[in-house]
Amino acid sequence: MASTFSAVEAGVAGFFSYTSFSPSLSVLSAGHDPKHPTRLSSGCLHSKLPRRSSSAAGEVSSCACGKGKFQDPRNPQPDTPEGKCEDCMNLNLPKGVKCKDTVGLTLATLPLKDGYWRSFKEVQKATADDKHWSKRLKTKAKILTSFYQIVSKLPSTLAVQYPDFYRGFTTAISSVFNFNAIGLVSVGCFLPRSMYSFYGSFLTTTITPIVLSLILLLVTIKQKRNLDPYEANQLTSSHFSLFYGFTYLISASTSTMAFTTFFCTTYGDDKTEYFIADRGIDCNSDSHKNFKLLSIFMILPFQKTEENTLAQISTVSIFLTLLAGILIILKESLSKEFSTQLGALLVIVNTLVFAFVGAGVLFKPIFKIIAKCNEKHIHDAPLKNIRPEVAYSVDLFIQYVRRLTESDASEAGWKPLDVKDWSGKKKKVKEWLDATKAKAEWRCADGDGPLDQARVKFVVDADAETVASEIDGINEHHNMNVGSLVYVVAQGKDWRQVYRAIRLPWHLRQRDLVYTEHTRREQGGDIIVCSRSSKGLNESTNELSIKAGRLRADLRFACFRLRPIEGSKTEITYLVDIDLGGSFVIGYLHKHMAQNYLKGVVDMRRKFAEASKRVGVVSEPPPPLPIFPKALAAAANPMFAGSRNTDSSVEDRLNIEMGRMIKKKAGKADDDEDDIVVL
Repeated sequence: MASTFSAVEAGVAGFFSYTSFSPSLSVLSAGHDPKHPTRLSSGCLHSKLPRRSSSAAGEVSSCACGKGKFQDPRNPQPDTPEGKCEDCMNLNLPKGVKCKDTVGLTLATLPLKDGYWRSFKEVQKATADDKHWSKRLKTKAKILTSFYQIVSKLPSTLAVQYPDFYRGFTTAISSVFNFNAIGLVSVGCFLPRSMYSFYGSFLTTTITPIVLSLILLLVTIKQKRNLDPYEANQLTSSHFSLFYGFTYLISASTSTMAFTTFFCTTYGDDKTEYFIADRGIDCNSDSHKNFKLLSIFMILPFQKTEENTLAQISTVSIFLTLLAGILIILKESLSKEFSTQLGALLVIVNTLVFAFVGAGVLFKPIFKIIAKCNEKHIHDAPLKNIRPEVAYSVDLFIQYVRRLTESDASEAGWKPLDVKDWSGKKKKVKEWLDATKAKAEWRCADGDGPLDQARVKFVVDADAETVASEIDGINEHHNMNVGSLVYVVAQGKDWRQVYRAIRLPWHLRQRDLVYTEHTRREQGGDIIVCSRSSKGLNESTNELSIKAGRLRADLRFACFRLRPIEGSKTEITYLVDIDLGGSFVIGYLHKHMAQNYLKGVVDMRRKFAEASKRVGVVSEPPPPLPIFPKALAAAANPMFAGSRNTDSSVEDRLNIEMGRMIKKKAGKADDDEDDIVVL
């Protein structure tokens, strides 16, 4: 007995692996089948089934069915000229499980026990958290298995002629979900045939789980004696998981067997109630009444607090299916059209449970993606976004940037970019951060919204002047790793105006920018190089954007602050805030592009270091940035064309006045155009 239980114990606990071959060991389903009313829940076949005559005197029927046939007592006489009984039907019983196969299966499962327990302990360690995805998935799988086992048995158990469309559906799911763990070891094979009947099958199906559960309880109590409290709790938890898995595995077949005891019928004028599952049993007999009472105690429902929603939806679906069965009984003659529609409706009702599980599995990753795309950063730091009055003042703009480069988390609400926040493989990101010693941060400029400003600090082996001279070349190469096209529209002594077209990934609509770059050298040797979108100067370049199918982005700022430190090194602080426009994935894309901006700047360390080594060495200067065509530059920037542009529109003249105001606030005279170069 011990060896047999060990095999069953291992086989039941790993029932998910058994499902791959269990259909080939299928046994007879309990309950009434409208086409095969004499089926028994037995793995062994009985060649001779009891028959009862419809005669009150108990006369033997003159219509004798042969081996494997069933005679309906309502029609005891031959109905055909050949003397055959129309109600004698082929049972088409499956072969079942032979006794030698049962013993062989039991012995074959013995080697699996040790391997199962070793792997089970490893799984317990990996899934110690009750919220682990594997545990949640296992719970859903158990509920779905039980639900579809019940659904597949409803047509045969209720003796209701459901629509053909729905019966085809239940037949299909029965081939997948309808397996019986108790049937794998058929007790009927070890009993004398005279002792085996429906009652024997009933007792085997209902009492065997109780006996196995009690044995599992005794084994648990015995093994816990020599364990410390922690190991004892682990053992109890694992055995409870085994118990729950076993009960879910056999719940459908056991419940069906218990409910079957209540199904009886009468024939014609005969008032005797015959048991549908075994026509040789009188439902009014004392023995059958006792089994009905026993069936009530065998129906023991229980519910775990987890997955209540799925369990409730499954219950509602079963209820609606039962309601449909009642409607079918009330209206026995269904039209073909109504029958098809009702069958399709029942299939939809039963598949909603599976759809709910699929939606539940997908809900969490979808929610994570949406949350990632719309991640918000909330802080109450005093330094917020750039004020409107700073928009047209270069001095105030640079003061704001200077303060932002020096700010900390308490002043500006900076949030560090951890390894998990960077896009790409985390191992490579960590290696890159360790190698560069870069410290990256980001924040929401308004204090409540998406992350829109990013900052990175790192040190390079080059002096500040060398780095500043190389920054011009960054615009040629620094393209957010997705490519860009750069043109200089106009330039002066310490500023230049640039048009940049950006190629975005994922086949998104392309963007372009028109920004002005300012360079300031401060006391102490600091150098600030800042860029921001040109306001009111380049509205005419929108025509170029429209013609090329590009969307104008807003570069709020992209700034370098170069601070010399000892040893001819430079600490670089880089800030970026760019609005790509659009919606949906743009929030995530904005953060992704900002990270690429930061990474691209940090990766310029080698270029800065090589430039420092070339100091004093005569070499060819790098090629300049492409220049806008002269006519296009004049059209895009009428203020730089001077009096030559006499056909300026009202918008162009407003742009000229806006440009003069900017120059005035920056400390330039209206007639000081010596540093202006028209390209």
